[in-house]
Amino acid sequence: MFHDDQRAIFDHLRGWALVAHDPNVPDDTKEPWNGRRLDPPAHIHVPELGSSLSTVPTATHTAFEFEFLLAGGAAPDWLLHRDPRVALPRERAIRQSPANLPAATPEVILFFKAVNDLRPHDEQDFHALLPALTPDARRWLRESVVTARPGHPWFAHL
Repeated sequence: MFHDDQRAIFDHLRGWALVAHDPNVPDDTKEPWNGRRLDPPAHIHVPELGSSLSTVPTATHTAFEFEFLLAGGAAPDWLLHRDPRVALPRERAIRQSPANLPAATPEVILFFKAVNDLRPHDEQDFHALLPALTPDARRWLRESVVTARPGHPWFAHL
């Protein structure tokens, strides 16, 4: 989702269990999001009831956990980083998922994982998604990662 759409997310999912992370709160916070404006980079979790992020059992929960990644945009591009060179045309960055919902492409997902502190499941996702990357997607990811995080350990695999 685009950063300027965050209020629409909050309004549309009012009453749901939502947890937001941005530079103003610790990444491990479980505090429910109250709709405050999030600073970039930011993301919003929608936890399932059994999730460790779910601290308000009376809120609405989903059958599966998902999150919104908030990013900047300047039509027709999706700006994925503070460095404006890390951008993709929206039609290349988003495709329909098997559930017929718009979803970020594998290279976009991996870029977001690469610019944050790597967790074990990020490494697993990288190795699982790497074969799905086209040569152009792999090239874009390599160039974008080296721009945003020079010396990143994934660079050798790209």
